[in-house]
Amino acid sequence: MEFKTFYCIRTILNEAGQASLEAALLLPSLLLMLMCLLQPSILLYNEVVMRQAAGEATRLVAHPGSSGQGTFADERLKEFVQRRLRPIPCTSIFHVGGAEDWDIQIENDGDSVKVAIGHSVQPLPLFSALTKALNGFDGTHLHQEVEIENMFRPDWLRGDYDAWMRMWES
Repeated sequence: MEFKTFYCIRTILNEAGQASLEAALLLPSLLLMLMCLLQPSILLYNEVVMRQAAGEATRLVAHPGSSGQGTFADERLKEFVQRRLRPIPCTSIFHVGGAEDWDIQIENDGDSVKVAIGHSVQPLPLFSALTKALNGFDGTHLHQEVEIENMFRPDWLRGDYDAWMRMWES
């Protein structure tokens, strides 16, 4: 019995170092993979929030009952968009600067409204080498922009309300 106990203890001691060696090899590669997934997920999150804010702003201006087509004040609309952008934290990997550093452009030509939202992101150190190939990278920051356009009336819808009522009365 004594020999078997000694053999089992010796086997366990010989294999105990193997797990720490595997962990030492596997842990850095898992952390590297996690870091590679972190930056694209941050950029995707930013884009989803920005698209939602721009879409809400275009619908607000395009809706005739809100405050009239095209009469919604640009400053109030920009404040509305900035409130919708609050879920994006003001940390450099999400958004460089504060609430006033958002680039919000509103174009209203009477038939449609276009809202463009832009901002800068500080890429993570590992990802900054890969961002040099992207168009919006200026050497230190990555510029991210979203543009949404919404028409007041679709192209296929012609005439005004009175014309539609006359057509259906006959």
